[in-house]
Amino acid sequence: MVLGHHFEAMGEHPFYRFFRRVSFPLDYEIWRKMPRHPAFKHEYWDGTLHWTPRPNTCDVYLQLDQWQPPRPDESNQPSRGEAITLRQLQDEDWERLPRVFRAASSQWPPLSQWDGAASLRAARAIVEWARRGKDGPMVSQACFVALTGDRIPASGEESIVGAAIITLVPAERLRAPPPTSAQYLPHLDWIFVAWMEQRRGIGTLLLGGVVNQLRALGHTTLASTVLTGQAAPMLWHWSTGFRLPRGG
Repeated sequence: MVLGHHFEAMGEHPFYRFFRRVSFPLDYEIWRKMPRHPAFKHEYWDGTLHWTPRPNTCDVYLQLDQWQPPRPDESNQPSRGEAITLRQLQDEDWERLPRVFRAASSQWPPLSQWDGAASLRAARAIVEWARRGKDGPMVSQACFVALTGDRIPASGEESIVGAAIITLVPAERLRAPPPTSAQYLPHLDWIFVAWMEQRRGIGTLLLGGVVNQLRALGHTTLASTVLTGQAAPMLWHWSTGFRLPRGG
C-alpha cells in the first residue's frame, strides 16, 4: 500500500518518471474489450495497442481536531502474535526504506512495470527524492516507521514494515485547501506498508502517530495527494477520514 505524494512538478518527480509507455501488437476486437487503466491513455492504431502514462491525482484533506481512528474490524486485526510498534524516523532508517517501499508498491504502477533490481532502483530514487527535501521540508517530529518484533539476522535490528513521511507544502499549491491563515500545510508525502503486512491496521496506526504529533505542533489540517486510478489508496484515505474539498 503506497499512499499520498505531492502532485507538483509531475514531469520532474521520479515517481512519475518511472511510468512506462507500453505498445504491443493486438487484435482490435480484443483491445476494444480490454479494461482501461485510469493512469494511462489507451489508443490503438496499425494493429498495435498503445498505453501512454497519464497519471491523474486529487488532493484530499483530514481535519486533525476531528480525527478519530476508524473502528477496527476482523479484516484488519493482527494475524500473528507480535505487536507493531511505532517510533520516529531516524537517519539510519533511510537506507532500509526503499526495500519496504518496493514491497508495498510492487503491485501498482509504476513499480509494477519494472522487474527485479530495476524496481528497487526506482524505489531508491523515489525515497531519496523525499529524503533530500525535494517534496518540501520534512516535519521530522511527525515522520514514523512501523516495526515488528522480528529481528534481521545479520544486524539484530527490528524489521521495518511501514513508514509515514510528512512534509510542508505551500497552501497555494494545493487544490482547494480548507480556509487557513497558514502559508504551509503538512502533507502526507508518503505512507506505505509492506504487502505481506497489509490489512493489519498498520497504515492507520502510522496515521495516528502522525495526527498526534501534528496536533501537538499546532496544525489543524493534513493534506494528501492520491492517484485517482488506484482504488485501494483512495478507499484507505476515505475510510480514515480524508475528504475532497467542498465542490471537489
